[in-house]
Amino acid sequence: YVKFSNGLILQWGYGTAGIITYPIQFTEIAYTAFACDIAESNNNIVSVATNPPEINQIVVRPSAAKTITWLVIGK
Repeated sequence: YVKFSNGLILQWGYGTAGIITYPIQFTEIAYTAFACDIAESNNNIVSVATNPPEINQIVVRPSAAKTITWLVIGK
């Protein structure tokens, strides 16, 4: 993750679909989250089940490959 002086935080990672807990919890709000399937055969977008995401986690629905990369933006 990276935390900017204005409080904005970008967090990212990879793993399996399901409940993803962030490396650090946002103190105010999680603005948005993105997740992508990282299967070798395609780059399908995987939907994020929480909108807006919670301050400590997101839930990603499983895809065919079930291996995803994710990015969350918040404060």
